[in-house]
Amino acid sequence: MAETEKAPEAQEEAGAKPRRVNIKTLALLAGVFLIEGVAITAVFLFAGAPAGVKADEDAANLVAENDKLVEVLVLEDRFPNNLSGRTYIYDTQIYLHVRKKFKEMITEKLEGMKALIMGDVAEIFRASEPTELNETSLGTLKRKIRAKLDERLGRDADGNEYVEQVLIPKCTQFRADL
Repeated sequence: MAETEKAPEAQEEAGAKPRRVNIKTLALLAGVFLIEGVAITAVFLFAGAPAGVKADEDAANLVAENDKLVEVLVLEDRFPNNLSGRTYIYDTQIYLHVRKKFKEMITEKLEGMKALIMGDVAEIFRASEPTELNETSLGTLKRKIRAKLDERLGRDADGNEYVEQVLIPKCTQFRADL
């Protein structure tokens, strides 16, 4: 290996000439690059600007339409509660606010689990304190029902809950032991 790797002085003494850069080759390469650059620039200039892009208004409207909230009836029934010592019946309607794109799927799931959900809501009413059932906004009752429905219905592909809001437009209390 030491024999093949001679010092530059040894190469010159042996008669080998040092490599010189050929200016003609460099000039030829620079000319080719210059011509190529001019040709590409000319093509883009004469081809004109790309066609304008227009938004599809129908697609934007469809996305906005699918994100609107719609109401889905969960159940309409009467549920008892006797934790106060007296038996009260609560005539109740429960709706859900869901995105329109999920409405059909949620409706099918609710129909498939109707008895299960009815049992869950009945259990919530039987176990709720009378003060919770007499709240003006029914906030505690709504939270309990939403938690049960989120558990039963699951989540969408993004990991978000299907239920946006639980609505209870009717929750009328009647004494049952009169």
